[in-house]
Amino acid sequence: MNFFKVNQIRERRTNSLVFRFNLVTGLALLAVGVISTFVTSYIERRTLLADIEKQAVRTADLLANNIASSMFTFNQYKINGTVAAFGNDPAIKYIEVKDSSGKINTFRGEKKDLTATLAVTRPVFFNTTEAVGSVTLWISTASVERLLNRGWWSIILREAVGLAFLFIVLTILMRREISRPLSLVAARLKEIAQGDGDLTKRIDYTADNEIGDVSRSFNQFVDKLT
Repeated sequence: MNFFKVNQIRERRTNSLVFRFNLVTGLALLAVGVISTFVTSYIERRTLLADIEKQAVRTADLLANNIASSMFTFNQYKINGTVAAFGNDPAIKYIEVKDSSGKINTFRGEKKDLTATLAVTRPVFFNTTEAVGSVTLWISTASVERLLNRGWWSIILREAVGLAFLFIVLTILMRREISRPLSLVAARLKEIAQGDGDLTKRIDYTADNEIGDVSRSFNQFVDKLT
């Protein structure tokens, strides 16, 4: 008997509007949270990569300015020394300098593993509008991955707190504006239907919304019958 009552209570809860609303809202907010987390991570990644690209462009321009005169005068020793000095930066994985014909003049680093890098190519000018060569830098993006890995849990936590707050607010509004008024109207109708047919009873709910309209329409209907 107790098991039958428990099943009845459980079935009544699963069929209630509040339970269905909470279930649908929870699933919708979960989907929004997952999408929002990935979108936020993608935007932050693009922003960080854009910052690294700007830094790479500035470094490549600086290198191009430093080797411009040496390339114009074919001073290979100075070119190699300048490239070696820039190559000491751990963020720069590979440097490639080409002359005006596209032939590689010098390089620095290992080109076999440049997966987590960002390449930037800048022209080399010397007192003319015609380029005397070009400089290509491969900058490591490992710092971006480290920042995103550290910030991943903070993004998830931020989204979870925001969605939980929104879920609680929607649930409170649902209970106050819909569930309780409907329960009041349903209880009064049940009381009238299961009682001795006392048509002098009215539904005491006069809010200016759809449920209030139902209550007023029922009261007007009973007034006409009596």
